[in-house]
Amino acid sequence: MGVLKGYPDLVKLTEQAYIDLEHKVWKENLEDSPHGRPWHTSFHASQFPSQTRPCGRKAIYTMMDVPNAEPISPFLRGVAEIGKAVEQQIVHRWGFAGLTIGGSVALVEGSETAQIRFADDDTWLTGAADAILDLRPSCDTVLPVDVKSKTTAVLDAMIAGERSYDEKHYIQVQAYIYLCRKYHVEMGWQDLGLKPAESGYIFYSSREDPRKTKEFYVEADYNLINDGIETLHEWKKNFLSGDLPERPKSWYWTIDPCKWCDFKKHVCKPDYKDKVTKIEDSHAMTFTKELRKNYDPEKIKERVLSRWN
Repeated sequence: MGVLKGYPDLVKLTEQAYIDLEHKVWKENLEDSPHGRPWHTSFHASQFPSQTRPCGRKAIYTMMDVPNAEPISPFLRGVAEIGKAVEQQIVHRWGFAGLTIGGSVALVEGSETAQIRFADDDTWLTGAADAILDLRPSCDTVLPVDVKSKTTAVLDAMIAGERSYDEKHYIQVQAYIYLCRKYHVEMGWQDLGLKPAESGYIFYSSREDPRKTKEFYVEADYNLINDGIETLHEWKKNFLSGDLPERPKSWYWTIDPCKWCDFKKHVCKPDYKDKVTKIEDSHAMTFTKELRKNYDPEKIKERVLSRWN
C-alpha cells in the first residue's frame, strides 16, 4: 500500500519541487513571455476587453507588473502545461498538413511550434495566435484559431450540445480577428490571394483524450471589437497619466470579474476602500516593493514606454 516507507517519498519531493519553483517564479518574476517581451509591457489578446465589465484596474495592475497575491498552485501549472502540450500536437499536424500560414511546424515533433505574434502600436495590444489557417478552397479568408484544453466531461457536454464555448475564449478570438485584419497586407496574406479575416475558430480538445475535440466557428463581432479598441485607448491614457481607473460602484466582489480576480484581496479592495486614484499611491506598489526588493515603478513604466516608442 505504500503507507509505511523505508525509502524516500518521491511524491512528496515532487510536490515540494513544484511549490519551490512557483514561489521563485512569483517572487523573482521569472515568468517567460510568449509575446517576445516582458509580460507586463502590453495589453493581451487573452484579456481583450468586451462590453461586459472590462476591468481597467486589472489591466493597469498587470501593466505595472504587480504579482498575484500568491504563487500559482502546482495544480494550475500542471493543467496549463498539459494544455500547451495538447495545443502543440494539434497545431504541429495542421502545419504538417499544409493548413497553417507559416511557422507552425516544429523541426522536431514535440518541441514548441512557432506562433505568429502581433504587436499593435496603436492600442499596445499583443497576441500570440495558436494558429492562423488557410483552408482554401473551402474558405478564402484568413482564419485565426485559439486552441484550448478541457476535461473529457466538458468536451462530452459540448459535443452533446449541452454546453457552449467559454465567453473569454470567444473574446480572445475576436482580438485575433482584429489583429489579423489590421496586419493583413503587412503579413503578406493579400499577396497569397487570401481575403482579410472575417471569422475564426475556438478549438477544444480533451486533456485526458486529446483526440476528443469540438470546434466552434465564430464570426467577427465588430461591435465588440470596436468597443474593445476604444477601451484599450482609455487604459493606455490611464497608464500614461498615472491614473488608476475607477471601479464601478455597481460591481459586486462576489461576481465576475471580481469573484476570482488575482488582485482583489491584496490590492484592489484596499485601493477601493481608501479611494486611491493614482497608480503611485496604490497598495499594489507597496505590496510589490515588499515582495521584490528591486522593484522600481518608474523603471517599469520606462520599460513599457521604451517598447512602444
